[in-house]
Amino acid sequence: MLTPILLSLCFSQLGDGSAITPKPREEAWWLQRVTKIQNEVDNSRKNASVIFVGDSITQGWEGSGEAVWDSAFNMYGALNLGIGGDRTEHVLWRLEHGHLDGIEPQLAVVMIGTNNFGGGQDSIDEVYEGVVAVVKKLTEEISGVHVLLLDIFPRGESFNKMRGDILQVNQALQATYADVKNVTFLPIGDRFLEDDGTISTKIMPDFLHLSSKGYQQWADAITPTISMILGSSVALNLPSQNRKPNSLKHHKPNLNRPGPWDHDVDVFQVEPKGTVTKLSTFQRAGVPTIGLMKDGRLIAAHQWFPENDDENFDKIAVVFSSDNGKTWSAPRPMEFEGLDEKARYPFDPTIAVLEDGRIRLYFTYMVGSRIFEEATPGITSAISEDGIHFVKEKGMRLAVEDMPVIDCAAFKYKNNWHLISPFQDDNVPKAYHATSKDGVTFKRTRDISFNQSFKWLGCMVNEGNKLLFYGTRHHGGPPSGRGIPALSSSNGSRWNESSSILINGADPGVAVLEDGTKIVVVTTMAREGTTSHEQMQNRIPKR
Repeated sequence: MLTPILLSLCFSQLGDGSAITPKPREEAWWLQRVTKIQNEVDNSRKNASVIFVGDSITQGWEGSGEAVWDSAFNMYGALNLGIGGDRTEHVLWRLEHGHLDGIEPQLAVVMIGTNNFGGGQDSIDEVYEGVVAVVKKLTEEISGVHVLLLDIFPRGESFNKMRGDILQVNQALQATYADVKNVTFLPIGDRFLEDDGTISTKIMPDFLHLSSKGYQQWADAITPTISMILGSSVALNLPSQNRKPNSLKHHKPNLNRPGPWDHDVDVFQVEPKGTVTKLSTFQRAGVPTIGLMKDGRLIAAHQWFPENDDENFDKIAVVFSSDNGKTWSAPRPMEFEGLDEKARYPFDPTIAVLEDGRIRLYFTYMVGSRIFEEATPGITSAISEDGIHFVKEKGMRLAVEDMPVIDCAAFKYKNNWHLISPFQDDNVPKAYHATSKDGVTFKRTRDISFNQSFKWLGCMVNEGNKLLFYGTRHHGGPPSGRGIPALSSSNGSRWNESSSILINGADPGVAVLEDGTKIVVVTTMAREGTTSHEQMQNRIPKR
């Protein structure tokens, strides 16, 4: 029995062959692939936050790129709409005949057009128009979608006429979408080239299709943008007609989609002998940090996602405890003076209690936009007498040109401040490292790393005259131990493995009391019943 999409195939017109005229293909395997994708679309139940649209290079995420896909994109319930050999007109046909039915992705990653050169005789203008038509179809059919349009990747071992044609199309696309509010053009093709402009068989074995290493480079290039839109506290899920590149008004995202609002922060007490006791929970929270104030109180801060408080949604909340973490004050948003009028509200807090009792807050700071590709975030700081009202300190603490620096850990060890921020553009656990004498003027030093299972997402404390970093187990690394991993150092540059804390969670904050007891705050797994939890339960790839 024919499915509706196959019936449509049988009776559709072939079109005029133009890159902008929707047209199906007749190969039996193509019809089978179309049906397979349709089944996955129908079964996604609107849980797909990301779709990938393209040809065989996109379909290859199910081949050479499968392990990378599982690690980088399964968390978003991502759907692969790639079919080998497809040209723009074939993609347009599929988008019109079922492959968008019933799904509401926030992001569509598009890489299409190489077969219009290699598999047909389209001109440069026609290929450009075909890609534009695909983008237009997506934005028209999916309310509020943001299109991440990639350049057509280079092909051929060395420079050739087709590469020159591809480059001209890419340049035209970049100019077209430079100021379009719901499309980000992201050229990443140069990542696949050697220094002399050639393509290695280690990246493209046939000088067209990617190897597993090539797919890793692709994922590394786009995951910062995807995480900004979908998975971090700075996600901006606005209807397309309201989203502007420099719009910094506070907007509440679609809470029916997976997001940090599906998580909580748990508070634990860890006694010197290792006994762990859960003390409390900060609901609908993430990115926690904690410190011990001079008056003996604990201060904790976190990204806050209150359910019925749009004004304070995704702001930094602060809470206090006078009984070593057993009970806490009600959360309230931190207040800031001195921010740039075009700056996004601070996010990713890190608390540092100064020797004079003041509170310094290190945080991620962006001016002009919420999207990495439009404004590069870095780390800055603000100072407070009470932990509630902050005044921004001048300048940036750490910024790297054209690279996002976010979610830092900062701590004064002996006479030096250390600031560590995990890499965002690489799927290996490395981190930026900077040092300072005053905690304000930092100098970047050599980047640091440990092993494949350790991610530099967490905090630093001083224990036993050693600097300890409590981090997060890296999702892309091999299994290694249990609980919250820890490293120790005598200088902040060279690190050795230390004893972990047997608590499940990510991005920990740790405060050490006078008797050696630790109060630990961690982001939990998604709560049961949330979209994120359901998505985690259904992460077995439908292949």
